[in-house]
Amino acid sequence: MMERAQDAADLTGNHYMSFPRISLADGSVPTLSALHAGIGGVLAFEGDPLLRLTFARSGDSPRPLDHPQWKRLERWIPRAEAAFDDDLHITITYCAPGGYEPLAHGGFILCEITNQSTAALNLDVVADLRITGASLHVASPRRMHGTHRAAAGVIDRGVALEVGTPGVSAGLGVTTDGEETQFEIVNSNGELSLFTADMEAARRAGEVLHVRISTHVPIRAGRTVKRAIYFGVGRDRDSALGHAAHLSRVGATRLLREARLELTHLTRRVSDVKLSEIINRNLLYNHYCGLARGLDDDRLYPVSSRSPLHTPGAAVNERETLFWTLPCITLTDPLLAREVLRDAFELYSAQPGLQWRYLDGGVITPGFCLEQALLYPLALDRYVRETGDDSILDDPLVQDVLREIDGALDSRLHPDLLLCNTEVLPDGEPADQPYPSLGNIMLWAYAQALPRIWRAEDGEAPSAFEGAAEDISAAIWQRFMADFEGAQIFVRTTDLAKQSAVYDDPLMSLSLMSFFGFCKPDDPTLLDTMMLLRSTPYPFWRAGAAPGLASRRHPAAPSLAALCADLLGARKNDALRILRSLQLTDGIASDSYDAATGATAAGPHAAALAGLLAWSLVHAIDGPTKPEGKARK
Repeated sequence: MMERAQDAADLTGNHYMSFPRISLADGSVPTLSALHAGIGGVLAFEGDPLLRLTFARSGDSPRPLDHPQWKRLERWIPRAEAAFDDDLHITITYCAPGGYEPLAHGGFILCEITNQSTAALNLDVVADLRITGASLHVASPRRMHGTHRAAAGVIDRGVALEVGTPGVSAGLGVTTDGEETQFEIVNSNGELSLFTADMEAARRAGEVLHVRISTHVPIRAGRTVKRAIYFGVGRDRDSALGHAAHLSRVGATRLLREARLELTHLTRRVSDVKLSEIINRNLLYNHYCGLARGLDDDRLYPVSSRSPLHTPGAAVNERETLFWTLPCITLTDPLLAREVLRDAFELYSAQPGLQWRYLDGGVITPGFCLEQALLYPLALDRYVRETGDDSILDDPLVQDVLREIDGALDSRLHPDLLLCNTEVLPDGEPADQPYPSLGNIMLWAYAQALPRIWRAEDGEAPSAFEGAAEDISAAIWQRFMADFEGAQIFVRTTDLAKQSAVYDDPLMSLSLMSFFGFCKPDDPTLLDTMMLLRSTPYPFWRAGAAPGLASRRHPAAPSLAALCADLLGARKNDALRILRSLQLTDGIASDSYDAATGATAAGPHAAALAGLLAWSLVHAIDGPTKPEGKARK
């Protein structure tokens, strides 16, 4: 059972719609969210709260469940159970059905009511929708201005909420599977009137637009009756209500069964119960909240997080997409991983290595990062090796992008050495010196991968890095070392002459050197480097019960990404011990954690980082493995 506190909450979702927060106190839902590619971000329908379920006997005032007990089905579907008076037992399940179902633009709330008495009873299930507007989450959140509207369905039975303006709008459709359902509008005095097909209600942003949906449910003695409320999202009110109606025709029982089956295919079996919970909770969160399909175009987009609690939200970069999310998706669904990889090559490779992008590939934050640019070929190579699917290498777009990146790397070469420069480090901070050690180790890995991923054309000039791995390796060992208190250590950046910087960027830590194959985890130089960078003399090491590595940009608390990097290297056992002690919000990855308590410090619900946490744990426990995901038909 989950702990129930006044402010505690749970969540769930699929690739189209999510319930970002579900109150464990009363089951209310403050927001529903979906990704709108045309607007360019994650759109959150907001309310006061947006949805509250209550129940009433004839003549009584509606009231919520009293002290519900919560659990999760398959670690992802929240369910509440409670007695209602002495003779009724009510179970409420919140589900956004997953799987490769292109028409599942939404979700549902299923109420199962059991009459435990010896006489027939009647109960009203009441859903109050109180929308106050919407917010848009891109690199930062902002309120959407204008009116929000409610209208009764014309083609399909139900009510649709809509925000935005014609052409730049989004709709949330709501319907039920009960025949005895009333849709009513509630005015400011609490008076109700039937919502008919010729009615539309509108309010300005911030004002409450209140719609009530009531379903009368007769229940015979000893029987259980099911009633569901269905939600659909779409580019306008018509498509939103159409998707809700589609889900109602399929039915909540079938949708729930198929959703649970899909979740069993996604989760991983791990012998350690504690770590299994962390892996699968974060694996599922990454799968459904680090990726989203546009409600307006059905295309799959990687995002930093779909949660309104996390910033950035719908911004994109190569590190989060290709190094944090893609390996996790490859574990569970190789065909979906191929789609993510192929779309990343198409949408985001025009200027590789930039800090942040919009969903359509436009630039939010410029600044070339060598490590991020190299993730295109390295992610491609890893995908092919792990899945055995080398057909993607025959895609002309993929080969064109490889040549463009090869040219970009060539333009950044030192005049005399096969080493490349950078402008910024992965955390966005300017590089102290122009040549990064980890970036050039990844350049060495790229040279190693070239024979596997490059499809040479007749008469084509070879890559500048073909056969260059040994020269790059020699240059790294000669130029990226420094003496520190009698020990040889790796520096983070250098000018290749006199100046160098001893630093570790948590978002792409030097601990990853062995993961990329440059040296063994027990290499003496790497061990001495880690010993320094993970000790109190280093100014960004945060000691405590859950110690960890912070950064210049966020020096107050340790970064979870650095802890994940340690899972992949020589500090695996220390990282596992620290990870077991963390108390992350909802069990989901956060940007940083408190070194003293292990609790989330900043950036909760970090969906892309949840992917890194899940697959790095699997890697630490089992080592590199073949994907377990099923092939879609």
